[in-house]
Amino acid sequence: MTVGEELDLLVASIQAISEHKRYWLVRTQAGEYYETFKEYGYVSMGHLEVPLEFIYQKKKEYGDNLDAILKAIKQKVREEYVNGDGEYTVDKRTIGRIASQIYKFFFEVKKGDIVIIPSTNSDNISFGLIEESHIANFAKEEEDKLTDNAILRKRVRWLKHIERRRLDPYLYRMFTAQQAINDVSEYAEIIERSIKDLFILEDEAHFVINVENTEGVYALDLFG
Repeated sequence: MTVGEELDLLVASIQAISEHKRYWLVRTQAGEYYETFKEYGYVSMGHLEVPLEFIYQKKKEYGDNLDAILKAIKQKVREEYVNGDGEYTVDKRTIGRIASQIYKFFFEVKKGDIVIIPSTNSDNISFGLIEESHIANFAKEEEDKLTDNAILRKRVRWLKHIERRRLDPYLYRMFTAQQAINDVSEYAEIIERSIKDLFILEDEAHFVINVENTEGVYALDLFG
């Protein structure tokens, strides 16, 4: 086998990242649920304004009309924040944000996506792979061990855990996003190189060399 043929085999074996893959930063209530998420292999959102049965009903009713489903979710959230006098207890922007968060977690976070969760003060970061698009079902014995009261949960296979000090500095800005769930797909390349050494993204191959000890390593010699 020639060198060229061996290189062709190598390229064919490199995982190509799907253009449909998305990346999500999920908050952990200031680190409160970080260890629970890690131990039991899932992520969740704490919004309880919209019952799962309601979403399933609207999904069945409206089918692929996602705009109509989002509108129905927003109306349901609105009803949860109206007092006896017919006045809203939160502003309309908050209602829209909550509805959007619920919608994203249920419909947009899908199997094969990457999820990132931070610990307290973001001292530790975990990267995981969403294992199922649908909402997770937990057995009663599992449910009894979970410390959150969420109804929106999805199972995750954790890939890597990194201390913040070892994190790629280009990812620091990502953690300024403060919503419960945030689409951080703009950081796809940096996230992938944080969890893989070799991959193809948008027809470009990326090869990461991790240098643990830089003593005596000079940039000119390395590139030479």
